[in-house]
Amino acid sequence: MTATSIPYNEILLDRVKLTGQTALSSEMLSKMELGSYMDYLADRLVLQLQTEVLSHKVADSTYTMRVPIPSSPWQHFKYKHRERWWMRLLIKRSPIDYTNKEGVVTLSKAHRFPESTLRYPDHLGKVVIVEQGDLSYV
Repeated sequence: MTATSIPYNEILLDRVKLTGQTALSSEMLSKMELGSYMDYLADRLVLQLQTEVLSHKVADSTYTMRVPIPSSPWQHFKYKHRERWWMRLLIKRSPIDYTNKEGVVTLSKAHRFPESTLRYPDHLGKVVIVEQGDLSYV
């Protein structure tokens, strides 16, 4: 008998403990804020830890791109079902019409020092390279 064919009333469930942990330096703990809120849609409690770290901005890169988007709801329907046999026949007669949407992607790169004790330059600690992106349509 496979797991998918077992009726729900024949399954034995056990409770197990789950633990997550991380090590934080005293510098990070000194500025830490703890927050929590209830996510009612998912019916769960969300815990949030926030702190400050030293950061050095390295570079910003901006790229412009064109994204083809179906031009109407009917064109989107044809795109969504393009793999079906009947739609392939229709697309041969009337191809999908696209509109190009222009987007701008901005990437920011920074070096972060989460283990810093603020004694420059000997004790900056391990560097963490962070790349952050942002996409906006024009």
